[in-house]
Parts: sequence; structure tokens; C-alpha cells
Amino acid sequence: MHAVRDFFKKDGKRYLKNAFLRHWRLQDPTRCFSVAVLLGALLFLGSCLVFGHRAFVGIFHLGATDLFSDFFAAISDAARGAAAYGERGVIYPPLANLVLLLLARLLPPPLLTGDHATLWRQYNGAVLCYVLFAAVTVALLFLFARRLTGSGVAALALCVCFPTCFLLERGNMLLLALLPLLLFCRGFDSACSARREAALVALAVAAALKVYPLLFALVLVSERRWCALGRLLGYTAVLTLLPSFCFGGPLALWLTVKNALSFTANGQNAAHFMQLLGLDAERGALVLALLYALALAVALIAALLRLPPWQLFALAATVLLCFSSIFSAYNWLLFLPALLALFENKCQHGLEKLYFWAISLPFFVYLPKPRQDNLLILLLSLLWGLLLFSCLRAAARSRRRAGR
Repeated sequence: MHAVRDFFKKDGKRYLKNAFLRHWRLQDPTRCFSVAVLLGALLFLGSCLVFGHRAFVGIFHLGATDLFSDFFAAISDAARGAAAYGERGVIYPPLANLVLLLLARLLPPPLLTGDHATLWRQYNGAVLCYVLFAAVTVALLFLFARRLTGSGVAALALCVCFPTCFLLERGNMLLLALLPLLLFCRGFDSACSARREAALVALAVAAALKVYPLLFALVLVSERRWCALGRLLGYTAVLTLLPSFCFGGPLALWLTVKNALSFTANGQNAAHFMQLLGLDAERGALVLALLYALALAVALIAALLRLPPWQLFALAATVLLCFSSIFSAYNWLLFLPALLALFENKCQHGLEKLYFWAISLPFFVYLPKPRQDNLLILLLSLLWGLLLFSCLRAAARSRRRAGR
């Protein structure tokens, strides 16, 4: 009895603490991320219960006045056929518009012919359509995340994290493009040739839906897999060209590029950037184009330096978030490939930990909309610094190896 009592007095607390840490392994990045996101979600829910609905809708774009507008406005545009590109200035590629055109079959005609994105509130069928769309995409995200992480808790965390909530509120097509992008990032270097080819097709689907996931092909450039890169571009071309015939033919592709360039140069974020620098529209567009070209050039040079895949994924996401038309809290989900790759390294050290927390922070911090951009800009600046340092270090190693 005395031995049992002495054990609990001296060693019991330490034993229980060690058992808890061994079970939860909080040094494991997957569990750290899951705990941080779930705690952040609970804190946000608590703040909503205390401060009311304003705290809830305050994290979204324009509060409650613009809910789900990306989804319903895009469906309304796609339902107009060829006019979607010529008259409406749509920037979605034809494959994305084909998916939206099919969804338009579930919506009442008055909603499709209206010009205001908030008309969905008048139709119960429209609400049900979006609920089904969101439920299916979230279920797929959960299944994908559980398969990729091996953890149901981590998959749940990814489904309730802040960027996912914001993306669901927008109803943006990134919801669909994200899934094949994750498949590519997991299978591009598989030992199985069939899985590698399926990964290329998956990235082609993501690129045909949103274009910019194509930048994640930097890992193919890094590994000098030129044939695979050529096949990827071929798959993307086919998946982009064939749906264009539902919207007037290949002319829709040229109009997509034209509309996208105009949106990038004249969008809300671009106008805000130009205003901060005191530039007019013409000079501001030129400065933006030069900055974008510089960012893409840095990304290509970094790929030639053979950085680890997870750093190339982080670089691709960092470059894309610097584009004014892509910069947003929900597009922070583009860091998921890098984050999932970091999950696989159970013992992170030094720079990896800094990368991990810089990427993870927006996933569990539910800031009001006016404060979100400042945090994202700060983190993007930090990530640019880390990536440039990694590039310089990789270049120095390469030079030392060449000198031997």
C-alpha cells in the first residue's frame, strides 16, 4: 500500500502526463493543426453566441448582403450560353461554366434571367440547390482529407476551418477544383505509373476548372519531367477546348483570357493597391503586370533549383495569393497541398515549424473581414522571405556540389 501511495505522490502525475502526450502526440503537426482549428472554431462559435449574428456574418465579404453571390451569379451567367463571355465578362473557363450550366437546370428560370445575385432568397428551390451542392462538396472534402491525412479529426478540422467556411459562403468553384489538385499533389511522384498519369489528369481537371492550379506543375519542372508536363498541358487543352463548344466555340477561350486580364487589372483588390501607391489605372496595371511577371519568374527559377515538393507547393500558393484577383481568405486553401505534405514530417525542426505555423494561422483565426487582409499580407510577406531564403540556400548547395 505504501508503495502504491508513493507511486501516485512521486510518479503518478508525470506518468499520466506522459501517457496523455503519447496519446495525443501534440508535437505531431497533424494533431497540432487539428487541435488549433477545432479550438478556433469553438472560440468563434462562443463569440457569435455572445455578440450575436453580426459577429457571425462579419467574417464574410460584405456581411449578410452578398451571401452566396459567387455561386448564384456564376450560374446565372453560365445559363446565358455564349453571352456569358461576350456580354457578362465571365472569367471561369468553359469546363467550370459547363458544370454551372448543369446546375442551372435545378434553378427556377426567373432567377437565371435576373441581374441581381440576391434573388436566390426568393426561391426555396435555389436555397435547396445550394445546400445540396455545399453538402456534397464538403462530404467529398472530408473523405479526401481523411484518406490523405489518415485522421478523421484532421479531416473534420479542414471542413470547419475558416477558409473553408468562407469558401462555402462564396460558393466559388474552387470547391470543386481543390479536390483534383489534392489528388495530383499526392500522386504525382507515385511509384505506380497509372497513379502518376491519373495525377496528371487530376491536375488538368483542376486547371480546366480554375486555371491557376496549373502553377502546381512546378514540381514537374523541378524533376525535369518534360514529357509528363507536355501530357499535362495536352490534357488541360482538351478539357478546356471541348466544353467551349457549349459556349460558342474556341472564341470563348480568347474571351476568357481577355476577361481575366481585365478583371485582374481592374478588380477591387487591384484598384485598392493602385490607390495606396497613388497610381492611375494605366500605370497601376503596368506595375501589377511587372510584379506578377517577377513573381512567376522567381517561381520558375526556384523550381529549377530542385526545392522539396512541399516548398514548391508553398511557393505556388504564395505566388498565386499575390495576384489581386486571387488574393482572399478562402483562396488560402491553396496552401493545403503544402500543409498536407508538412503533415507527413512528424518531427519538424527550424524553418519547417515556421513554415507550418505561417501557413496554418489563417485556418484557425476567424477575424472580421476588415482585419483579414492585413494578416494575410503579413503572412505572405513572411512566406516570401522564407522562400527566398530557401532558394538562396538551395542555390548555394548546388554551387558547392558543382565545385566539387
